[in-house]
Amino acid sequence: MVGDGGRMMGDSLRGWMEEYSATLLGVIEDTSLTVYKNVGKNLEIVDHLDDPEEPWTWQETLCRGMHMIGTLALLSKLQADIRNAEADVLEFMIAKLEGLDIRITSLEGLVSSPRSFIVRGGQYQSSIFLGARDTTMRPTIYLTYDAPFYD
Repeated sequence: MVGDGGRMMGDSLRGWMEEYSATLLGVIEDTSLTVYKNVGKNLEIVDHLDDPEEPWTWQETLCRGMHMIGTLALLSKLQADIRNAEADVLEFMIAKLEGLDIRITSLEGLVSSPRSFIVRGGQYQSSIFLGARDTTMRPTIYLTYDAPFYD
């Protein structure tokens, strides 16, 4: 993934991770929330450039000098971190939707007919469906009008 002669997919992986992390964090937006911090920590991409003799990028810390099985284990951990971040974001989104709770207090049978009259011997056809409403909810009505036009 990062070695000479390899396919150098570490840079692509880093780009995908940065883009995906930005997408998930963009859904949350509020940086003060715990879920934002958790997702940011799970998908964190940090270069280890402290050592001037051997600075390692994030991609190199995943793969360089490691056996294939070790790299696969780290990639499996990365998959688990992504799934955990996705679960956190989904839970956050569901919690926001629950705030839009709609209560139904009344059910009523409604009839819709294409004609308002029936001729004797004629056929009557209509659609019957169940309508639900919240009688405690009062709508807000806005009346807008243009200024009167005078010659």
